[in-house]
Amino acid sequence: MACLKPLSDSDVTFTSFFWTKLFRLSGTKLSFNSAYNPQSDIQTEVVNRTIKMYLRCFTSDRPHRWFQWLPWVEYCYNTSYHSSLKATPFKVVYGRSPPTMLFYCHGLAKLEVADQELKSRELVLQDLRNRLLQA
Repeated sequence: MACLKPLSDSDVTFTSFFWTKLFRLSGTKLSFNSAYNPQSDIQTEVVNRTIKMYLRCFTSDRPHRWFQWLPWVEYCYNTSYHSSLKATPFKVVYGRSPPTMLFYCHGLAKLEVADQELKSRELVLQDLRNRLLQA
C-alpha cells in the first residue's frame, strides 16, 4: 500500500496561485474559507436553517423517519418564493413556474398502486398543512 506524502510548501503555493488566478480570470472572487466552518457562508446558514424548519414541521412526532421526508423538503424549498431571487428556485433553473399539485380524487388512477400512492400523498399533505398551521 502506497503512503501519501504531505504537500510541500511549493505544492501549496502552486495550488493557491493556480486557484486564485483561475477564479480571477473567470471573474469570480475566491473566498478562502474552511470547509468545516459553514458559519462563514451566510447563504448556506440560511438554507440550512430553512431545511431544519421544514424537517421539524414534517417530523415533529416521528424524528427517526426524517430521511423519508427529504423529497418533500426539497420540493417545498424549490417551489417556495425566495425574496433574494424574486422567484422560486424551480423557476430560476427551469424558466417556468413549478407544476401545481392536483388534489386526490378516489378512483382517478387506473392502477390500484397509483391510487394508493396518491391517497398516501394527500394524507401527508393534509398532515403537513395542519402542522404548519400549528407552527
